[in-house]
Amino acid sequence: MKKFMCVLLSAASFTGLNAEPVTMASSVKIEQTESRDSLKDSVSKQFKEFVKGSKEMMVQYDGFVSLLQKAAKENNGISDKDIDKILNAVTYSAQCHQMQTRKNAKKTPYVSHPMTVAETVLTVGKVRDADVIIAALLHDTIDDTQATYEDIRSRFGSKVENIVRELTEDKTLSSAKRKKLQIIQAPNKSTGAAIICLSDQIFNLNNLLQDPPIDWTRERIDQYFQWVQSVVNHLPEANAPLKDEVNKIIKDYWKKQA
Repeated sequence: MKKFMCVLLSAASFTGLNAEPVTMASSVKIEQTESRDSLKDSVSKQFKEFVKGSKEMMVQYDGFVSLLQKAAKENNGISDKDIDKILNAVTYSAQCHQMQTRKNAKKTPYVSHPMTVAETVLTVGKVRDADVIIAALLHDTIDDTQATYEDIRSRFGSKVENIVRELTEDKTLSSAKRKKLQIIQAPNKSTGAAIICLSDQIFNLNNLLQDPPIDWTRERIDQYFQWVQSVVNHLPEANAPLKDEVNKIIKDYWKKQA
């Protein structure tokens, strides 16, 4: 069985930006529901269990469901079948990350991060491709949990698996080499992977501005913003609204530092 990572590092973040260290994880197994009518209640109950009843997370979950339902009402929007798959991915992500928390005072369950990334894909990027939304929910699972590519493929299909592969780092390399590789490999990202990279950085940058880790100096934050700009500049043109939002956050940051 793959060794569970004790210190988190997302595919586009420095060590310690988003999560607390963890020492164990449960096996990844999600109950499959057969009835669409019962899916919402079943997923909600499972999600609540995996986030240990966190009221903050249940509010986020309900908001996410509302976003999906709103998107389903649009022309060329998300189908009911897509919503079923996405909600299963929410629960899968919550279970995979259930032993992890973000590095904030509230110890927010870590699944808040991939859920926010998926929300950004939906709301800022206006993306309606269910596979991309699901991959956003799962983008840290291989890096940080006992989830496997084979399990992701069997549950959510090869497209989701391939996007997650693109977003997973080689942890045998040093942090500096991994960051350099992300810049080098950025131009070759698929549209789906590039969309998630942009959404992930919107979260990471906002998180640094609003609630930076206590051990991060101004210099380290500056370096992170510079690195993100390099990655974004090398990504293919995948989603203009998301790229514009990243560039706006970076521009505003440097303006305030002047």
